[in-house]
Amino acid sequence: MNECNSALFVVEFQSETETVNRLTSRRMNTAMRIFILGDSTSMTYAAADAPKAGWGQFLGEYFLRDAAIINHAIGGRSTKSFISEGRLLRVEEELQPGDYALIQFGHNDSTISLVWRRTFPWTSFVNNLLLMACAVRHRGAFPVLMTPVCQRVFNTEGKIEDTFAEYVQAVRKLAQTENIPLLDMRIKTMELLKELGAEKSRELYMHLPPGEWPAWPDGLSDNTHTRVEGAKAFAGLLASCIRESSLELKNWLKEEIHD
Repeated sequence: MNECNSALFVVEFQSETETVNRLTSRRMNTAMRIFILGDSTSMTYAAADAPKAGWGQFLGEYFLRDAAIINHAIGGRSTKSFISEGRLLRVEEELQPGDYALIQFGHNDSTISLVWRRTFPWTSFVNNLLLMACAVRHRGAFPVLMTPVCQRVFNTEGKIEDTFAEYVQAVRKLAQTENIPLLDMRIKTMELLKELGAEKSRELYMHLPPGEWPAWPDGLSDNTHTRVEGAKAFAGLLASCIRESSLELKNWLKEEIHD
């Protein structure tokens, strides 16, 4: 671990409940702000990219009107490139005490062929995540780690494969050892894909026939990026994760609607 693994985390994480209680009275009368740090699976896409969408652009539908989603996620970034490009610094400059920061990386960190963004799960990857969490804490805000959403990869037996699993395990271990809240979206999204099966789950991802969408005239077969249906489904799963957690953030969720 790096220098962020210090007394700063011990003291600040132990006092999280006290800090939240102190900030809650202020937040009830002002907007809750939720920052997203991540890659293409969570970013907000332009209308011209339809039907491509990330879960971050629909997360706000599950929160009350006085909660604002500030999405800094951008395609092609790993923890390494997000930091090196100054994107973490921009988030730091915007953060205020009491804000939340949802941090989801892993897809691009695991790209072996691209050295400029690749990290290693148990060293540089977790160090970068810890640095992000430290930066958020330093601003008096609350970091929340997320395991990356599942890719749609089924084996010949029709079972879903857990791609770049070491990175997922590394996030879980970091959250545990450093006492950082974790939302395990890998489990949630994998369960959904298992339930839908190989064929039905295609409707969540960018599997497009030629000539149907202006941005994708030749069609597409993509098992990583979601279309609107998948992004909305994943945003709903994330809202469920938050609701099931001990995070004070769940107080800003809309009431759960049952059919």
